Amino acid sequence: MGSNQFLLIALCFIVVGASIRVGINQYKASEIEQNKNDLITSMRTIATNALVYRTKGNSLGGGMGSYVGFKLSKSKKSNNFGSYKISIAKKKDRITITATSKFGFGTIKMAYDNNGQYVKNSLKYTGMFKSK
Repeated sequence: MGSNQFLLIALCFIVVGASIRVGINQYKASEIEQNKNDLITSMRTIATNALVYRTKGNSLGGGMGSYVGFKLSKSKKSNNFGSYKISIAKKKDRITITATSKFGFGTIKMAYDNNGQYVKNSLKYTGMFKSK
């Protein structure tokens, strides 16, 4: 084999190796983004359930205008995407939900007001969920 052929083979290995590396990185980024979206969707479902609880009367097992007493059922505390915790503000008109990735990508925290609306600037990411 001539030296030109050897250099061409070496160059092919480098290009193939770099392509594989880029593909793996893109897959990982996609996996992180998908987990982030899945967690946020689950958090919105929890927020909706909390709002339903808040608007129900006491006789119907609700909070009568307060989030106090709302609890996550065992099946809602975790799923295929992560685990979830809630905290209720002292004013009782705001609920904060924290989601932790099942895959170790980080956490997401966001708050909802007394109308079940996302509280502006309350969204916080940790770990690999942080914007780069």
